Amino acid sequence: MGVTSALAADSLALSTVVTAGATMVTISLGVLTGIAVGSAVARRTGSGGPSW
Repeated sequence: MGVTSALAADSLALSTVVTAGATMVTISLGVLTGIAVGSAVARRTGSGGPSW
């Protein structure tokens, strides 16, 4: 189901799109938090942080 067809459809489809968007935002925030915590731990332990 595409976004445009969901917006033209019923509220259940719109709810599905909103839920998917909220899930993506939550996962993104979790990744950013994990990077921040990992970097802080690496600095404290002296391992130098991420190697990218």
